[in-house]
Amino acid sequence: MNLNALRYQPGRQHYCDTLYAHYELSQIVTDGPFQTSSPIGMLAMAQDPIRNALTMGFGDVAATKKKAEAGDAQAQRSLADSLASNFRGADALQWYQKSANQGNVEAAYHLGNMLLFGGAGIPKEQRVEPNPPEGIRWTFRAATNRHADACWNISKDLQRGIGVTTNSIEAYAWLQVAADLSPAPIVQRVHLNNMALTMDSRSSSPPERPDLASDHCRSMI
Repeated sequence: MNLNALRYQPGRQHYCDTLYAHYELSQIVTDGPFQTSSPIGMLAMAQDPIRNALTMGFGDVAATKKKAEAGDAQAQRSLADSLASNFRGADALQWYQKSANQGNVEAAYHLGNMLLFGGAGIPKEQRVEPNPPEGIRWTFRAATNRHADACWNISKDLQRGIGVTTNSIEAYAWLQVAADLSPAPIVQRVHLNNMALTMDSRSSSPPERPDLASDHCRSMI
């Protein structure tokens, strides 16, 4: 599977460098599918794991689980966070899936992350095995809804060939977007500088324009 959704639109000028790729990626993440299709997609993406752990530790699990079972997307995501922090990866995956299906961007990111890289589990039945093709699909959803860490994961995938074909220019462009969206982009900027030093500008062709209206892209999201 590759990001064939990233292609030229008819009549558009071909781009000559990663600056244009960065600009175009910046445009698509401002109008992602969750934002236009569901109000849940506007939920804040930032997660506070310390507050989550404290809240869950003082007796809110039962109330959260009740809301989650009733279909509350935010509660489903919070319950999944609690399960994941207790090494119940397989159970967490199910609740991330339920929440992401309702348009929760943070849940989509965690679902994609777990499917890309796997998840810890105790006992072993709770482990989540990587499923890169499915993981990149959910990560792409979160990334096109302005989730900085999801953009970074796509960059990593494009660098390493996880679920996609390697492409250093597209990886650099996605990392640029991740840095722009991150409230503390120091680490991303360091990685950008390292990539700039090692990239061979002669070996990679210009990336294609992401076209969220394409049939192929709709099938991904």
